[in-house]
This record gives sequence, C-alpha cells and structure tokens, in this order.
Amino acid sequence: MTTTAIEAALAAYRDLGWSVFPILDGEKKTTEPGWPDAPNDYQRVLDAQPANVAVRLGERSGMLADVDLDDAPARAVAPLLLPATGAVFGRDNVAGVTHRLYVCPDGPPRGQRGTTLMGPVELRWTGAYTVLPPSRHPEGGRYRWQPGDYAPALAPPAVAWGTLHRSVTEVAAAALLLRCYPRWATDGERHLATLALAGALLSEGWDLPRVERFVFALATAGGDEEATDRVDNARSQWDALQRGAPMTGWRSLAGYAGSDRVDRVKRLLGVGGGSSWAAIMGPSSRQNGVGGTPGQQPPQSPQTPNVAPKPPAQPPAPAAPVIVTTAQAAQQAAATATKQRALECPTTAAP
Repeated sequence: MTTTAIEAALAAYRDLGWSVFPILDGEKKTTEPGWPDAPNDYQRVLDAQPANVAVRLGERSGMLADVDLDDAPARAVAPLLLPATGAVFGRDNVAGVTHRLYVCPDGPPRGQRGTTLMGPVELRWTGAYTVLPPSRHPEGGRYRWQPGDYAPALAPPAVAWGTLHRSVTEVAAAALLLRCYPRWATDGERHLATLALAGALLSEGWDLPRVERFVFALATAGGDEEATDRVDNARSQWDALQRGAPMTGWRSLAGYAGSDRVDRVKRLLGVGGGSSWAAIMGPSSRQNGVGGTPGQQPPQSPQTPNVAPKPPAQPPAPAAPVIVTTAQAAQQAAATATKQRALECPTTAAP
C-alpha cells in the first residue's frame, strides 16, 4: 500500500482511539507473542511498511467489538438482523460486507475474552484482533471500507453487549437456515417451512415482533418475492398460540431443514432446552486473524485505548461459553467442517 494510504488510515484510527500494531504484509496471523499488551505505537506501523495493520479489540480500543462474517449466507442476512453501523468493510473479490464494527460500553460478562464462535459468525472482543483496511488479504486483494478506502464512513455506534450478542446469534441461526431456502423455493416448501419456524420460535417465548423480524430477514435474504407473506405466517401462528390451537414447530421444521441443522439452530439461539452454543477462543493466534492470548441507549464509557486489558478476576460462570485451547480449536474446526458436510438439507420433507 502507498505511504499516503497507510498514513490516512492511521490518522483516522488514531482519531477513533484505536490501538493498532503491524502484521507482516499479506498476512493475518501475527508473529508477535506479546501483541495484546504491547504499547500502542502508530509510528511502529509506519516504520514496518510494507505491512498490514491490525486493531486490538475491546478495552484497548475504546470497547470496540467486531462481527466477522466470513460466510456468504451470514453476510446476506446480517444487514437485516444486526444493529445499523456505518463502520463496515469488506475485501476485494468477496461480495458484501465481511466486518461490522460496534462500541459496547458495558462489554461482555466478566471474564469473557477472545472470540465467540457462533457457527458461521464470530463476535470478537478483548483478547482478539482484526486486520483493517488498507491491509492486503492472504488470498489477494485489499480490505476496503465501504464506502471509501482509508476510514469508516461513520464511527462505530454504541450498542449494549447483550443486544449485539443476541443479534449475532440470530444472524448465525438464520445463516444456517438460509442454505435451505433455495430448495424450499424449488420444492414449494417456503410457506410450510417458515410457518413451522414461526411456530417454533413463538413456542420458545419469542415475542411476535422479534419472530416477524427474523422470518422476514430470512425470506428477504433468500430472495423470496413473498417475504411479507412469510411474516403473515408468523401472525397466523401467533393467533393460534393465543387461542390455544395446535401449531407446527421444531419437529415440522426438521422435516424441511434436517434434524441436525435444526438442533444447531436451537443451540445457537439457546432454546429448546439447550444452552447457547458458542465457544470463546483462548490462547492462540489463529490463521484467520483472531488472536486470543489472551430499542435502549447504553451508558457512556471512558475511552482508554492505551490501557492494557486486565486479566479476568474470576473464571467465567458455568453458563458462560467454554474456553478452548489452540489444540481444541483445531479439533473443533475439523469437527465443524465434517458436520457441515453432513448437514445438507434433506431432499424431501418429512410427511
């Protein structure tokens, strides 16, 4: 990248209070073991050129959070379910926005650090980092702010952590179901499948507006020309619930999406008797650029970009996601890939 480009980008990041550090040009994995606690030094990034630039997330950068959307279905549904933000970027040769940034003044539950993995979506925080524009991606091309190249169009908005976390779980769940939508359309099953989905979510205690929003997002991202009719499905199921009439639900949805996929959706959403399915990446520096050594207006929080994050005062509560090691992360990735191949939508619906 040109000196002008990196200088312009660094000036914008400095104004936003972000803590940055250099990574080898065209790489996402840092070779610097002490990166989480190293001083914030913009000059070092300039001196390292040509090099990529990464931002330390969470407390080091004014409570900055990153939603990483590597999966195409997740990118399609994210604008419809995540809070609005003007701080978004993607990369050359990949359609859509791959990263959406927010400020979470309250932060996650005490002791939670690193990257929360939710199926095809990641929510990154203190203990993780993200490679920023105008860095070069290992597969070629550059990361670019949308619109513009050197800085986000707007500063990341303040969003309560609970609100963002819930929205990310919805994106992850919708992305899994979105893979089935083309077949539902071909087989004429969109009506019955979304009817079952709405009934399942209402039976879990979701309020009607939330169910309508989720169903509409799924249908719209799936290119459904009758997306508003799918919302009517949610309303008809709501009426049935109020009357105590029978409704279709998870069992019926499994006939259209597969029982394994539906189980994953339930775990992601923390419904159906299961706890929320997520894992926080612990000590590692992953190839995908995640380091891990480590509505209401949220309250304001002081910006302390140059203060190193404090270690957790106590371990996460039992209900918190599991902390996994680098070896466990590799095993998890292999298992996830195997499961993904096995979770193709069934070719026919259950009777």
